[in-house]
Amino acid sequence: MDLRPEEAFLLGYKPTCSCQKGNPRLKPYFDRLIEGGYPKCLLNDLGTYMFFRTEEEKENFIHDMKDIKPLSVEYVYKLGTVLGIPLKSVEFFARNWEEDKEERIGVNCSGIVFATHVDILIEEVEYLWNKYRNTRAEEYPTIVEIGNNEYRYVINYGDVSKLYSVAQDVSKIMSGKVTA
Repeated sequence: MDLRPEEAFLLGYKPTCSCQKGNPRLKPYFDRLIEGGYPKCLLNDLGTYMFFRTEEEKENFIHDMKDIKPLSVEYVYKLGTVLGIPLKSVEFFARNWEEDKEERIGVNCSGIVFATHVDILIEEVEYLWNKYRNTRAEEYPTIVEIGNNEYRYVINYGDVSKLYSVAQDVSKIMSGKVTA
């Protein structure tokens, strides 16, 4: 089962989450976040809110983002960092934000959802598995996707041998050595 970032936040281990107020698909999550009384701030004019664990975290975020141009590389970097995405993947995504020079692969690691590069996939997933060990995160698999669900892999939490196998497959696909 794919775990939503909002659910990972509500389960207590994802540091922050964003949720769009007007999106009917996200309404149940948004309502639960509001009912939970989590500190929040409006992120953009699309009704997307950032939810935090503490008022201090919210105030720090607002202060850090004060002079940053929305949707700039620096904005993407800071947002990814506060959302709990592994640092190398944040750097990869921010570096390729304005130009799509490299192929991105999608990862959902127990509700921590991000884009990364195959060369750092193993390191980033293992980092998250170690960081959230002994939490509810262990109950949910890691999903790795390429393209529009053209290739989709499900890896049980902590299954290092499967992670290495998936990384090999993804590398072959990304280099064009495998065809659908």
